[in-house]
Amino acid sequence: MIILHATCVESEGRGILLQGPSGAGKSDLCLRLIDRGWRLVADDQVILNSSGSKLIGCPPISLRGLIEVRGVGILHIAHAISAPIYLVVDLVKFDSAERIPENVIWYFGSHKIPKIQICPFEISAIEKISIALKEFYNNNCNKLHL
Repeated sequence: MIILHATCVESEGRGILLQGPSGAGKSDLCLRLIDRGWRLVADDQVILNSSGSKLIGCPPISLRGLIEVRGVGILHIAHAISAPIYLVVDLVKFDSAERIPENVIWYFGSHKIPKIQICPFEISAIEKISIALKEFYNNNCNKLHL
């Protein structure tokens, strides 16, 4: 078990881990994903546990269902208890994201999870996440050697 400074959301049983420094846009992007039907798993701190072949993200008990919304405060919202992690999203500044990245894999113990970099404030950020999930898990898992 490890606790990461990250945010986790899930849709249709597939969790994503949003990583970046404070102020990078994790909670902002999380809110926009929730508006599109995703569910909060954990904001600001994510506990990662290995469960067989899956890596599971869940919130610390004290933060369950809580999200910090800058300028508004800490809100309690509907949430999922946990989710298997299918994608890691590194949040970067617009000019820092690689235009054509090599297949990038995030390692956690024996787990290998696809990783992308996006600017969270781009209008297309949510679509990029959805496309990456579909691409990695419907078409290209073999290319990534997962």
